[in-house]
Amino acid sequence: MILALGTAEKLCVMLRDKQFGGSWQTMLQWIRTDGSAKQRAEDIPRIHRLMRYGKKHGVTLKDTLTEELRAKGL
Repeated sequence: MILALGTAEKLCVMLRDKQFGGSWQTMLQWIRTDGSAKQRAEDIPRIHRLMRYGKKHGVTLKDTLTEELRAKGL
């Protein structure tokens, strides 16, 4: 099963990988301490959904995103 990543989810995955070394936990910690109220309200639940999806389906979201981009010829 492949998750159809929306724009916000794609950005979350890319940001996690580029800025936080691929760690959801590090990203969450940054949002909790330095993020805006909007980031805390929107991104924390989104990240938890992405984490649960990856764990439940045994997928790496970075790989899912890479496969999607390749399929589109990007």
